[in-house]
Amino acid sequence: FHDGWLVRNHIINPVTQFENFYLLGGLNTFGARQALTRFFPLLPPHQQIRITADLWLLGNWTLTFDGSLQEQKFLTLTLDDNQTQTYSLKCDAPNFICAQQMGEGIYRAQVDVVFNHSAQDLVVKFYDTLGLSLNQASWGIRNIEIEVIGEALVDPTVKFIYAFDQKQLAPQSVPIWTVNKFVNNSISQCGHKQIFGGPKQFSSQSKINRVYQTQKNQLVRFRAQVWLIDNWDYNQPGDRLIVRVNNKDLRVIGPNLQQAQQICGNEGAGENIIDIDETFFTHENDKITISIEDFISETKSDKSWGITLQNTVNPLIPDSQTQFKGKVIYNGQCTHECPPGKVIANAYCVDKCPEGTVNDHSICRTRCLYNREQLIRTLQSTGEKVCADTCNDGEVINAGVCTGVCPLGKVNDNGYCQDKCSRPGEVDDHGVCRNACSNTQEVINNGKCSTSCAKGQVNYNGLCAQECPASLIDDHGVCRNECQNTSEFILQRKCVTDCPDGKFINERECVDECPAGKVADGRYCTEGCGEFKDLFQKPLFQKKHKSSSKRIKMLRRALNK
Repeated sequence: FHDGWLVRNHIINPVTQFENFYLLGGLNTFGARQALTRFFPLLPPHQQIRITADLWLLGNWTLTFDGSLQEQKFLTLTLDDNQTQTYSLKCDAPNFICAQQMGEGIYRAQVDVVFNHSAQDLVVKFYDTLGLSLNQASWGIRNIEIEVIGEALVDPTVKFIYAFDQKQLAPQSVPIWTVNKFVNNSISQCGHKQIFGGPKQFSSQSKINRVYQTQKNQLVRFRAQVWLIDNWDYNQPGDRLIVRVNNKDLRVIGPNLQQAQQICGNEGAGENIIDIDETFFTHENDKITISIEDFISETKSDKSWGITLQNTVNPLIPDSQTQFKGKVIYNGQCTHECPPGKVIANAYCVDKCPEGTVNDHSICRTRCLYNREQLIRTLQSTGEKVCADTCNDGEVINAGVCTGVCPLGKVNDNGYCQDKCSRPGEVDDHGVCRNACSNTQEVINNGKCSTSCAKGQVNYNGLCAQECPASLIDDHGVCRNECQNTSEFILQRKCVTDCPDGKFINERECVDECPAGKVADGRYCTEGCGEFKDLFQKPLFQKKHKSSSKRIKMLRRALNK
């Protein structure tokens, strides 16, 4: 970091002197695919943003890797990850700004762009496409001014000015995160997102802190996205992050392996993205410290984590004209507390909490914070959602919320809505975990009761399987010892109405050829041919056999025919 500006490739002193002024970057400093990023949180209400700056392109920006002049290089400005303007030595496309030559190998481009913007946070980023060494091409920037423009502002514009002159190396800045241990590059690219930390960065008891200036007794909302990267294990107690406010636990975060996504491009199990949206009172503090810490014992190559740059802490003020100082508003007057029967919603005393919030001990919040183990129950008399220890009779618990039935895709597992039954031997009997299907005619398919097995499966003792055991045959989808229809045949351990052409029938089984000791008589395997089949049932010559001479005479007669 340099005064809040993040430099992708680490540079000890990114401010250099150029001619008679100073640049952030400059000759042999910025280049080789460098990126300069700044995050502005908690901007006042506004409608537009204006950015002005002086860009200096130094060296030969038309060189390719082999030194030819066929490839054009660019410097691009993005706002909230949206490309806004591109600067180069030529401008043959929309939003391309030409740099003016100021001397040999020295070009200057004036940044002056106004765009519509109303979000509370802003990310400004400059980056180059230079694949050259720094002594071939580089760049720098100075006189950066960012104006927040809005009619509702007391001052119609709020400016953040970064001159980087010799006497002004500490421009106005906003609080940043601090890290308890060194990392090679604290900003990582995951998909289209930039995150603080990231693959192989934060891990092994890493802890980040950030201090926010606020007011005493103020209702504050903290929002962020936490990324759990690679092989996090839900069953490992150490594979957790703890979010704290002023050293008090606010939330414990663990992985959900079923929701893992491949975004960062690593070879691990993927990334879990967890949204944080918490509301709390500052009480007697005019500053709050938010920290996030892991308890991982493995190395960074096994698992790591990060947080999006667009994290915010916002005071929940009733409107821009009200100066909220820890009191609540009742009947247009500031007071220390609401009367009985009223609840606090955004610093106002109201009859009940608005939609999307829950009554947490007379304070409207997005979730229960007074006791995080409490449930969200809907009062049957008023329909208001309140934090409670138990649900109404007959209700089940779905992700901490009491409801009449579990949603589609969930199962009632002893009063809790789960993805599947947790106790061994139980099955999903149409949304309820039981020891067996209530309808004895149904089968169990993938742990769920069903009227039949899926196509291609078989019913083995009431369980759907891919095939029958070796000792049984597939009798049209049911595993049995033999075909129920005695007129059917067995082909490859399946019952069929007839053997296909080219097959022989051996004791109701379709075979490619008759087994030893039998001969083919038409389509059937027999122990002899027609009236002479008895001749082949016993050896022709057998000692002490009384009929041996008689059988020889019969054979001779048959041969003479």
